[in-house]
Amino acid sequence: MYFTSGLWSTQCIKEARKFIPESNLIEVSNLSASNFTQMTNPKNWKIDSEASYFHICINETVHGFEITEENFPWELIPKGVAIVGDMSSNIGTVKINWDRFDVVYAGVQKNMGPTGATVIIVNKKLLGKADADVPIMCDW
Repeated sequence: MYFTSGLWSTQCIKEARKFIPESNLIEVSNLSASNFTQMTNPKNWKIDSEASYFHICINETVHGFEITEENFPWELIPKGVAIVGDMSSNIGTVKINWDRFDVVYAGVQKNMGPTGATVIIVNKKLLGKADADVPIMCDW
């Protein structure tokens, strides 16, 4: 499942479409109708309790839309669905509820390191479950 809230998450779902059949790719919501400035009504979201993961970009800097603990209905994400967060724009600048996320990734050039450096943080429960042809550094 993908939550499309701005430029970066739009690019992410575009990349996902290269690898995931359209019938298996779920766009939970797309905020483009508001020019990515307002949350859509959660009652209209496409939630699948069988999904492998829920992808969200925490801070969409182009349009200024930031997801926080307070402004997002986290309870709608089904238990057992891994939450993947792109935190490239605000990692190191905000308090993170680490219990919420299963994978966090970030290009750290804005807040923590040099251009090109990347951080991936993976919950231990996801380790060791990759297909045999996946490189060991991606075994999560």
